[in-house]
Amino acid sequence: MAALPRNLILCILILTCTGSMALTASDIQPLQPGAQLEIPIPNSDTPLLETITVSSSSSLIDSDDGRWYRIDGKRSDEQPAVVLLYAQKDNTDFEVESLIERIKLQDIGVSAQLLHKFDKEGRGELIYDGQHYKFNADDSDDARYTLNKPGSQPINVSYYRFDCVEDDDLAIIVFEWGGNKYEVLHVGWVDSKLVHLK
Repeated sequence: MAALPRNLILCILILTCTGSMALTASDIQPLQPGAQLEIPIPNSDTPLLETITVSSSSSLIDSDDGRWYRIDGKRSDEQPAVVLLYAQKDNTDFEVESLIERIKLQDIGVSAQLLHKFDKEGRGELIYDGQHYKFNADDSDDARYTLNKPGSQPINVSYYRFDCVEDDDLAIIVFEWGGNKYEVLHVGWVDSKLVHLK
């Protein structure tokens, strides 16, 4: 497998909101529970913002040493939130994706065996909510996951990315945590310039 996306490094977000603190790579690792992010609502027809209260932050290092970040928390309605932040090596552009919903393997019609077959063959397709998602072998990889908390030890994780054919802002990312434990995230791209640390 290859990286998500290729050649990831420390993510620096360029933020523009007056009265909000700019979020930088050095802010993410020590980001404490209770911190708040203001972020666009993914897959929305209007540029509405929501506030996410952070419960944890973590970093992932891919097999090619690319680094990206994951922030977990809750929305104002107490629903779960996950924000993924990653950048290209030249650091002139970066992407942010936010959780639309957590789903299960059976929701996307995929078994663990079929997922591994997609990975081995480097291709595959699934249908979710009436839309087609293609397996993206280039942006799927094995990684070392470390919770940004003193004393945390890295663990091995694999992730598999499926990009939506009809809407390139949407994706499904499957995390394989080991022990037959899978986490399936339906995510949407959001404008990084509208993400702020409150």
